[in-house]
Amino acid sequence: MTWDQYWSEILKGSKFVKDIEEMKRSFDKSTKCSFRDPADPHFIRGCGSARDRDPKLKVTAGKLRLEGYVNSIMIFIDADSSCRSDVASFFAPAIKCIIDGVSAQSRTAHKPIKVSNRTLFVERSLTLTVIEFKSVFLVGGFSANDYLFKRIKDALEMHDLRVYRPDTHL
Repeated sequence: MTWDQYWSEILKGSKFVKDIEEMKRSFDKSTKCSFRDPADPHFIRGCGSARDRDPKLKVTAGKLRLEGYVNSIMIFIDADSSCRSDVASFFAPAIKCIIDGVSAQSRTAHKPIKVSNRTLFVERSLTLTVIEFKSVFLVGGFSANDYLFKRIKDALEMHDLRVYRPDTHL
């Protein structure tokens, strides 16, 4: 389920459905970089004006309140859930995708590759072993998020992989 579909469903029938694009910009600009602790709620600006409120939707002063984490279920179990409305659930698909991608590359890196070369009726066979890697570097805007970085680092360090990111995220 995409961001637009999710929020269209949640905000259906309310006057805030027209604000989904602005909420997305607010999330990308602030929440995506600043979300650190699932124990803390987070506020997404862009729900109407500063005078708007809707207790049922948890909108106060034009800000939508989202819990950092709704329950204690591990995010990897629930990564594809479309019914959760906590900030951590928005990061779950990206975290799962990164961990799965690195894990797949790590498994592949340990396999020998046989290369056959036929030149002038002479067959030579080589076996190359791809070098094992021990470090992962996260780059780009999303790597600046402490929550995402910690989840990926914790998961990959269990497999003896060290995770780094540039200092420019600070």
